[in-house]
Amino acid sequence: MNSVRPSGALKAQARDHLTGHYATAISALLLIQCIVFLSTTISTGFADTTTLTGMILSLLISFILQLLAGIFTVGQTQLFFHIACRQTPKINDIFSGFKNHPDKAILIQFVLLLTGILPMTPFLLLLFFYQKGQNMYLIP
Repeated sequence: MNSVRPSGALKAQARDHLTGHYATAISALLLIQCIVFLSTTISTGFADTTTLTGMILSLLISFILQLLAGIFTVGQTQLFFHIACRQTPKINDIFSGFKNHPDKAILIQFVLLLTGILPMTPFLLLLFFYQKGQNMYLIP
């Protein structure tokens, strides 16, 4: 038996499962985005990014907050799993990652962040030193 279904059938099934749960799913996703955005904005706003120490501190804070955001990804997955299995989803599902092995979520997020940040590090350092060099010529 062929288990591959066309994408249209999968989309129709997803819409059918989401029927009646749009408000919960959208509210939960907006709540996650607000928590991550506000915590990142508030915490990195205190670092002075015009100095190398401040830039490193800002990146470190962002890195730690992104690790914690990985826990919310577990909760988001739990929410979608409940919807897919036709169980009643709750907004509290987004916090389930804090109860069920948050260390594993942080470890996985750590590996994902490293693969994204390590290649960018030389560019960020060059950008910082370039901007510092430009500022030295602007000050009389």
